[in-house]
Amino acid sequence: MYTAVPDYILESARALSPLPEAAQQLLAQAHQDKADFTKITRLVALDPSLTARTLRAANSERYTANRSIDNVMDAVEMMGDDAVGRLSIGACALGAKARHPAFDVWAFWRHVFAVAMLSRLIAEEQGADPVEAYVSGLLHDIGKLIMLEHYGDLYVQVLLAAQYGAAPLHVLERDMFHLDHAAVGHGLCLHWNIPHAVTLSVAQHHDASPPARGSSADIVRDANDLVKSYCIGMSGNRFAELRPVVGLPHSRVAPSRLREIMAALPGILDAAEGDLRGRSPEAPAAPGAGRPRVHLGIGPAEDHELLAAALDAAGYEPVADGSGPLVACILDAHAHGAPHGAPVLDYAAWRAAHLQRAEHPCLDTYALQRWLAAELGAAHPCAV
Repeated sequence: MYTAVPDYILESARALSPLPEAAQQLLAQAHQDKADFTKITRLVALDPSLTARTLRAANSERYTANRSIDNVMDAVEMMGDDAVGRLSIGACALGAKARHPAFDVWAFWRHVFAVAMLSRLIAEEQGADPVEAYVSGLLHDIGKLIMLEHYGDLYVQVLLAAQYGAAPLHVLERDMFHLDHAAVGHGLCLHWNIPHAVTLSVAQHHDASPPARGSSADIVRDANDLVKSYCIGMSGNRFAELRPVVGLPHSRVAPSRLREIMAALPGILDAAEGDLRGRSPEAPAAPGAGRPRVHLGIGPAEDHELLAAALDAAGYEPVADGSGPLVACILDAHAHGAPHGAPVLDYAAWRAAHLQRAEHPCLDTYALQRWLAAELGAAHPCAV
């Protein structure tokens, strides 16, 4: 079970503004079968900051061209209730962000947005509640901002230690402060009167015990590791857990569909970030030709999944057989020989040097990308 929140952390959470009533009601409205655009417009108009963000987003090139949107009703009708609801909770969460020169707030939120959007897409594939999953993903790391605000430079030192691969961030937090950002986020969710299922998702995303199968907490925990495997953004924690793949939410999504989701995620992410930052997203890069193929012949399955994601993020196609041209083979140390004489990368040796053991074994995804870049000559897709 998640850690109890100390009173002094709850006091830091209470010092923040509560979640505006307009945002709370918008979230409730998002769960209705049929949107009431008049009510949504009225709710947006109650909050000047949300009104400004909604109009700014509606006037981005993504939604309109050669036309100016100057009223909330037109903006809501153009964007849709779903987009406005997601914009509202994102704007409110951003309002809680702490500032520090060593903390890249937009790299942090790029990670958070990615987890939120991936959680939503996985939930849709499974028939779970997509809004609940989205909000859970958006808020899952909010406790880090409170810890940065409360502990200041001391927390920055912990963040830096995690970013340079000393250990997973939540492990370092527990060692230093006797609680982690999941517990702190739980306190903030209580303060903001966030629905119980979302609060539970925030509290449980680093628990030793797995969340209830198919719950938003289960989906967010899985999406968090997938996003880290693809090195999208930076939340201060580079480590992905090595958990049995069977039973994880993404394992119940068809592999071809999961690849489509991961390929589409950067564009979706750019558009949502553009809404919050008030700018139009950049045009997506044109897809390249056939990707270089790498034979992936390792086990266990959880390592295979992590490496496949890392190769996909680096622009390679991981394949399970050795047929056709290959640029390399990644094998366990005990394996002998490689198809077509391709160079062999010894994954077992790399793993032995980088495996971290906390509640669950985990690996540094950024170190993995650097190893692949060095061995395969790929352009490094991650920036620490």
